[in-house]
Amino acid sequence: MLSTYCAVLVPIIIVLNFPYFISAENLKIIGGNETTIEKHPWMVSIQFLSNHLCGGSIINEDTIITAAHCFDEISSGLTIVSGITDLSEAEASVRVMSIIIHEDYDSATIDSDIAIMKLSENLTYSEKIQPILLPEENVEVPDGTLAITSGWGLTSEEASATSDILMEIEIPVIDWNLCTKLLPVTERMMCAGYVNGGPDTCTADSGGALELNTTLIGIVSWGIGCGEAGHPGVYTDVRRFRPWIREHTGM
Repeated sequence: MLSTYCAVLVPIIIVLNFPYFISAENLKIIGGNETTIEKHPWMVSIQFLSNHLCGGSIINEDTIITAAHCFDEISSGLTIVSGITDLSEAEASVRVMSIIIHEDYDSATIDSDIAIMKLSENLTYSEKIQPILLPEENVEVPDGTLAITSGWGLTSEEASATSDILMEIEIPVIDWNLCTKLLPVTERMMCAGYVNGGPDTCTADSGGALELNTTLIGIVSWGIGCGEAGHPGVYTDVRRFRPWIREHTGM
């Protein structure tokens, strides 16, 4: 089943232009391990009414980068929680002031699935709160390169709530030509995961970072089921959006 990695909080079903449909109810990080925010200090929890909705990455003191589809249903009253491994221990949050969604974002095909959030106040950097680096437009990521992604999404098919503890998986980047044969992707997307099935991202992991050497190479976007053979995860290819990011952030 083709699914966006949205939050459990607001399940959505969207008919696509190709023969699959999106359901936020079948998604989670598969085969993940507990990690700490010190290992991923750019990770934030995007929340609505103190409930985890999506992940995001800090790129400067008042700016978060995430997936556009996170805001298909909810786009106001949002906050972010940063600098914490266990969301149950969160004591403070920062209000989201504005959201910039890419003008070419298509909720049917999930193309150009990227958004920028501006915060109402600056974050204070520490060992638990740090920005992630942005890739150069011409950087090449060799096929099979192991990258890391993390999130607070579901951890099993049966789970009815997201994980309080930050989880992580290590997955290989998949050859582009193979990616196009397996999934209906566009040139602004990339695949990562295991072709034969295995660790994968899913519900409420949306918007989180696919990171390589502390650099944001992908944004968790969508997939067909979770961890299924022949269906690796799909990520927004951040390299393709560097001019857009620069236009809206100066970075």
